[in-house]
Amino acid sequence: MRLDDHAILVGISNYPALEPLKGPCRDALDFLDWLLDPAGGDVAPANVKGLLSSNDVSQDDHAMLECITKFSPPDPKDLSTAHPRADEIERLFDSFLRRTGARVGRRLYIFLAGHGFSDPIEINSAALYGADADPSLARYVVATAYADFFRRNATFDEIALIMDCCRTTSWLQNTTPPQLPNISNPGAAQTVRYFYAFAAAWGQVSRETVIGGEPRGIFTATLLEALRLAQPDEQGRVTGEIVRNYIHNNVARIAAGTEIQPPSIPIDLPRDIVFFQRAAAPRTEALLKAAGLTTPQTLRVFDGSRREVYSGQIHDQPVRLSLAAGLYKARIGAAGKELLFEVSGERYEATIPA
Repeated sequence: MRLDDHAILVGISNYPALEPLKGPCRDALDFLDWLLDPAGGDVAPANVKGLLSSNDVSQDDHAMLECITKFSPPDPKDLSTAHPRADEIERLFDSFLRRTGARVGRRLYIFLAGHGFSDPIEINSAALYGADADPSLARYVVATAYADFFRRNATFDEIALIMDCCRTTSWLQNTTPPQLPNISNPGAAQTVRYFYAFAAAWGQVSRETVIGGEPRGIFTATLLEALRLAQPDEQGRVTGEIVRNYIHNNVARIAAGTEIQPPSIPIDLPRDIVFFQRAAAPRTEALLKAAGLTTPQTLRVFDGSRREVYSGQIHDQPVRLSLAAGLYKARIGAAGKELLFEVSGERYEATIPA
């Protein structure tokens, strides 16, 4: 169990003054399940803090639900009974802010699901509406400001910010950053690894649909599948880049016909997160030949996540590769030749057609 990791989770489905949602509370609980799973995040329950807008999830369904605060009534009728409010969400960060200047832990997960928006000018911003928001008085939490603050001060070695909410913009509303200490640690900040994942790009919307018989956020469902199933690299590492590529390649399948736009998951490769190590898949010796080449050409091979695994010259001699089991695409650049192939077992041979 990772006693040095921490997590903040918020799921808001019930908005008295905004359109109700169906998936966020379940999405937060699904992410909680992964966080506490020894094969997943393996975070200590005592290090998880969270807020849900409803109490319609039984303790029997989620044995570790004691680390999440559930509010009653489950379906507030007006803003006076709406929870969690924006100020209640912000207080989840207080204990970390009070330890500014000191390292708090290895990794902080921030998972937020509900209604959201972005600043019309600051394209990297993302905010979550509190349950007490209404069209005339928007109560919100600028989650990106908190994540950036913890990065600037190296409060944690790694930050994973995940937001399943819209990032639409309006000239009538901008994001005002929260009141945070005016300090930073530029030297230490350069060592902080991070993974920021947004269900929607700046100015775009997120979607939910029925998955497994219940409403779910499409982005969260795809993210969790990636964390559980994405194949590691040659060193057995499941990185943020690998998770990002899995999401982009599978989100349409999970959406199952629901219109959805690509999520936004910017990756800073020198500071990318390694979520965990997995045993690397058995390798297959692959022998690739090219038909009809009169001069050497560039051969590029991509895995099922569109990650380039090989780039080099091919001509009259075959290219030998060691590949993990899975789907691949081989492409010979100037000739425009492509081959889709799957490897498994101990050996594979194929000829890229003319």
